[in-house]
Amino acid sequence: MVKVSPYCVGWSVISNVTFGLTNFLISYTNVDGIDPWAVIGWIWFTSGLIGVLTGVYFWFKIGRVFFTADFLESQKIQKSSTCSPELAEAGYVYLSNGEKHQPPAEISLRAKILTLVGGICVGLSQLMMKWAFATDPAASGPLTAVISSDILVIGVYCHFVYNEKLSWTQAIAILVVLTGLIVMGASFDSSSGGSPLGFIYAILGMLSFAASIVCIRSSCIDGIDAWSGFIGRMGVMFFMGLVALASAGFNGGLIVSNSYLWADMYIWPMVSGASQAVGVLALNRALIYPSTAVVNVIAASNSIVVLLLNWVLLGLVPGTPKIIGMFFVIAGVSLMTLWKPKEVVGIACHFLYHEKLSLMQGVAILIVLTGLVVMAAFDSRVGHLIGFFYAIFGMLTFASSLLFMRYTCIEGQAAISRFTGRLFTMLFIGIIALVYAARQGASEAPKDYGSLYFWPNVSGLAQFIGVAALNEAVAYPCTAVVNVIAASNSILGLIFAYMFLGAAPGATKLIGMFTVISGVMLITLWKPKVVEEETGKENLLNERLLESAGG
Repeated sequence: MVKVSPYCVGWSVISNVTFGLTNFLISYTNVDGIDPWAVIGWIWFTSGLIGVLTGVYFWFKIGRVFFTADFLESQKIQKSSTCSPELAEAGYVYLSNGEKHQPPAEISLRAKILTLVGGICVGLSQLMMKWAFATDPAASGPLTAVISSDILVIGVYCHFVYNEKLSWTQAIAILVVLTGLIVMGASFDSSSGGSPLGFIYAILGMLSFAASIVCIRSSCIDGIDAWSGFIGRMGVMFFMGLVALASAGFNGGLIVSNSYLWADMYIWPMVSGASQAVGVLALNRALIYPSTAVVNVIAASNSIVVLLLNWVLLGLVPGTPKIIGMFFVIAGVSLMTLWKPKEVVGIACHFLYHEKLSLMQGVAILIVLTGLVVMAAFDSRVGHLIGFFYAIFGMLTFASSLLFMRYTCIEGQAAISRFTGRLFTMLFIGIIALVYAARQGASEAPKDYGSLYFWPNVSGLAQFIGVAALNEAVAYPCTAVVNVIAASNSILGLIFAYMFLGAAPGATKLIGMFTVISGVMLITLWKPKVVEEETGKENLLNERLLESAGG
C-alpha cells in the first residue's frame, strides 16, 4: 500500500483552494456595467503571463520551450561531463565517467500541437464556466462540480482508446455521477430561479476541460515534460487574453465609469488568473508523488470551496436539488478515482466468508427480532411508528458501515486510515447539511443557542472519541466483549433521558429494548462448544487487527 505523503496532501490542498478561489472569482466578476470579455481576457492574460515568464526562463536556460524530461536530464549531464571536447564525438551525450549515450529524441509536431490545443480547451472551459455562473450565481458551487466531473468522459475515453478497462465499481461510479448530473439538470428551471442554459454551459465546460486533459495525456505519451506542457498551455491562454482584451478595448470595454467597479474590472480577474497559475503549479508538484488518486479527488472537490465562499461572502446558497446533485457528483468522482479493483468484491460474511452461525446464535437472532416486534407493537398514543422505522433504517445503515469496515480491514487498510476516511467523509456531509440549514433559515434568531451551536459540537466530539476508542478496543482479542459493551450504549441514553429530561419510555418499549440487548449479547458472546478451524479470511482479519494495534 502506497503511503500518502503529507507534502502531496499539502500541494493538493493548495490546488484545491486556489482552483476554488479562481472559480469563485470568475462567478463574482459577473457584474453589470463590466464587459465580460474584458474580465475573461484579464484572467487569461494573467495566468498566461506566468506561463510566458516561465517559458522565457527555460529558453535562456536550455534554449527551448518544448522539451522532454530526458532532455532536461541530458542538459545536467552535459554540464557535469568531464569529457574533453576534442575527444567527444558529435551527436552523443557524455557522462562524467566518459560513457556516451544517444541524445534524447526530439518532440514530435503532434505533441506540440496537442499541447497548444489543450491550452485552448482550458480557456474555452473557463469561458463556459463564466457564462454558466452568469445564469445562476447562487449555483456556482454545483456548476463547478459539473465542470469538475470531467473524469466521467476521460474514464470512458481511456476505456476504449487506451484499453484501460473500467472496473464494475467504476462503472457504478459513472452511474452515480450521471445521477447527480441528472438531478442538477432537472433542478435548473425558471421556477427554481435558475436556467437550463447555465447547466448546458457547465456541461460544455466539462467537455472542454476533459478535452484538455486528453490532450495533456496524449502529449505526455509523446514524451513532453510537465513544465513544457505548462508553458505551452499557459502561453496559448496569454495570447487568447490579448485577443479578448483587444476586442474589449476596441468596443470601449476596458474603461469603467464608476470607480467602485475598478476592483471587479482589474484586480479580481488578475487575482483569479494568478490563482489558477498557482493551482496548476501546485498540482504539478502534487503529482510528483505516487498518490494520483488522492490528488485527483482533492483537486476535483474545489466546488466545495466555491460553495462555501458564495455562502460566507455573498450569502448565496443553491437549492436543495442542486446541493444533492453536487454531492452525488463529488461522491461518484471520488469513488471512480479512489476505488481500485480487488479480487474480493463481496462483504456478506455468512455466505462469502463461510462464517456459519451456530444454533444458539440463530436463536439469539430470533430473540432480537422478538424485541424489535415488541417495540414496534406500541400504539400511536404512546409514540409514533415512524420513529421505529427511522431507527430500523439507522440500524441498517450502521450495519452497512461495519461491513465496509470489515472489508477494508481484510484488504489491509490500517485502523487510523479507516478512521480518517470515515470522518473525512462526514466533514463534507456536515458542510452540505449546514449549507442546506442556512438556506432554510435555521440559523436565524434561534430560540436556544446551546442546542444549535454548542451541544451538536459536543455530540460530534463525543462521536470522534468513541470511534477512536472503538478502533483501539477492537485491536485486542476480545471482540465479543467490545461489541456487547459498545452496543449497550442505549442504556446510557435511557438513563440520561430520565435524569436530565424526565422522559421515560413505556413498559412495552423497555421490555423490547432489553430483549434486543439480551439477544445481541447472546449472538456476540455465545461460542459453540466445538470450535471449528477459522477460515482463511478470519485468520487474515485477525492478523490485520494485530498489525494495526502494533503499528
